[in-house]
Amino acid sequence: MNGTPMPHDEPQLRNPPSGVVAYYWLKNGAAGPLKLELLDGRGAVRACAASDTPVRPPDTETLNVEAIWAEPAPPPSPAAGMHRFALGATAGRGGGGFGRGAAAPAPPDACHPAGTAPAETAVGRGGRGGRGGGGGGRGAAALPPGQYTVRLTVDG
Repeated sequence: MNGTPMPHDEPQLRNPPSGVVAYYWLKNGAAGPLKLELLDGRGAVRACAASDTPVRPPDTETLNVEAIWAEPAPPPSPAAGMHRFALGATAGRGGGGFGRGAAAPAPPDACHPAGTAPAETAVGRGGRGGRGGGGGGRGAAALPPGQYTVRLTVDG
């Protein structure tokens, strides 16, 4: 095999998640959408992930690799228990950036309610090949080093 992605019969592991990894624990499951935000030192939201973000399978007609390499990461979990989620891996939402053509507009969620302009949102969970799994296109700017705050919003 000359190149990547590697075939499934080759031994391999998932890359660790990139971005700011947030661990959170919920005593009870959330009644509504859960929202995780990453705020920079000025209080500006640099990344947002919502539990109600629909996960769309990759469009296999536009991919130039196997679909397993473009699997979207699941959104943060609103279920009771301990969870981990990486914020700020890549900018944008949607497919894994392996396809050709423009991405479809993101559906409304807790980070982008209906009627609001979708700002660049960085999410991801470190999928195969280090692609950040729910992240957007290639060449997305990484978060610069600095002080960040993670804000968890559950049931308002």
